[in-house]
Formats: sequence, C-alpha cells, structure tokens
Amino acid sequence: MNNNNKRRFREYRNEVTFSIVLTIILALASVAIVAFTKLTIETEIIIIVSFFLFDLVVTVLLIALRMVNNRLDSLESAARPFLGADLDRVAGTVMRNRLQEVLNLRRDLLEDQRANLPKKEMYKCLIDYTNAMDPKYSDDIVAISSINIEDFHSADYAQDYLEANRLAVSRGISVRRLFLLTSEASRRADIISVVKKHHEALSTGNKYQPPVKWLLKSEIETAHQDDDFAIFAVCAMVVQKGPVKAQERMIDLNPVENVRYREVFEGLWLSPMCKAVDDFATSRVRKE
Repeated sequence: MNNNNKRRFREYRNEVTFSIVLTIILALASVAIVAFTKLTIETEIIIIVSFFLFDLVVTVLLIALRMVNNRLDSLESAARPFLGADLDRVAGTVMRNRLQEVLNLRRDLLEDQRANLPKKEMYKCLIDYTNAMDPKYSDDIVAISSINIEDFHSADYAQDYLEANRLAVSRGISVRRLFLLTSEASRRADIISVVKKHHEALSTGNKYQPPVKWLLKSEIETAHQDDDFAIFAVCAMVVQKGPVKAQERMIDLNPVENVRYREVFEGLWLSPMCKAVDDFATSRVRKE
C-alpha cells in the first residue's frame, strides 16, 4: 500500500469512527431522556427525532465531503500531466542543483530563461535532465544531433550522457535520436560508430523501433540542416547552434519554443527519407 492509499485509509477510518461515536452518544442521550426525565411524551419524541436528524445530517455531510475529496483527487491525477507538473518536477529538480549553479554564474538566465554553456556544462545539464525523467508522467526525450558528432568519442561526459540515456530507457522512458549527416559524414567510420553506439544503447526496452535514425542534410530544408537539440518532456530543451567556431549552447525553459522544436523533430523523424542504422553503405565507409 503506497503513502496516498495509507493516507486515504486513515481518513476513512477516522470519519467512520467519528460517525459511529456520534451515533452512540446520541442514542445514549435519547435513552437517558426517556428513562430519567419527566418530560411529556411529545417533547421526548421531538428531542429524539432532533437527535436522529442531527446524526443523519452529519453523516450526509461526511459522505458529501468524501465524494468531493475523491473527485478532486481524481481531477488532480488526470490533470497533472497538462498543468505543468512536468515543469515543476523536472525544472525544479534540476534547477536546485545543476541549473542553480548555471543561474548563479550567468545572470542572463534570469532575463530570458536561457544560459550560454560551455560544452562540458551542456553535457552535465543533459545528464541531469535525463536522470530527472519519470515514466509515471509519460516522459519522453527526443533529440537531433548534427554538430561535431565526431567529438562524441573524446568529449567530457559524453559517455556518461549515453549511459544516462540507456538507463532512462531501462526504466520506461522513450528516447529517440535523429542524426543529420552530410554525404561525406555518412561514410566516415568514426561517425557511423557514434550512431551505432546510440542505437545499441537505446534499443532494448524502447517502445520506438528503431530508436535511432539518420538523414542526409542534402535531403532536408537548409533551415534545419544544422539543428542540434534535445527536448525533455514538454519542459526543457538544450540547444546547440551556430558556426563551428562560435557555437552557442543554451538551456531553454520556454514551452512555446520547445513545442516548435518538437514539431521540427517529428516532421524530420517521419520523413520517408529517414534511414536506419543498417542503411549505412558499409562498402563505402572510410576511416579518418
């Protein structure tokens, strides 16, 4: 029995106990009036009926309050995923640790809910968000990788991020990742190795199969060829963008922006041009 059920059981028990005790007291009072007073029969009947009606009203009120309470509990449970509980839980959990450090260092987060991050800090935030995902809230993670994919083998915390994704899938979180590659990158052994590592980490237990796909940049709109982001539920997003030598990495807690980016992801993910890991042209793979 979980804590909520235990609490409800105690509340029911206390209400029933109160109702029984009240009924006994009023019954004893009625017996005492009849046995030890010299009131007229009419008066005694009026008093006894009044006791009975009082007991009935209290019982009805208790039942009505219990019904209202149950209704509120059910509404809260049904509405929680749509009323920002994800944001309170995920952003609250993470901001108390990693994001709080970022906020202290970069005051622009106070102004527009964004913060520029060095790559090492970006990976730390990605890991914290991933670890905060909860399957009870139907959380999911979607991500697009298109920038400096080859750095994954050497970047600080990159392997820890991949392991956090694997553990998220093992506890029921759906994770999907889309790689956007140039024609040249799609033939490089080191980049293909990164894509395959993610596929292996995310496959077991993931409701999406395959959980990893890739697209040639030449087959999508120019505006999205360098998209690089990860979205956690509907609450938070980590974005990497800009030219290679002046990249901007940021956290974005703006739900409107998150929805816009998610629409981009879903559109690309469902593209008929998407390919699976097995579709790499192995005969043309070259080592760097």
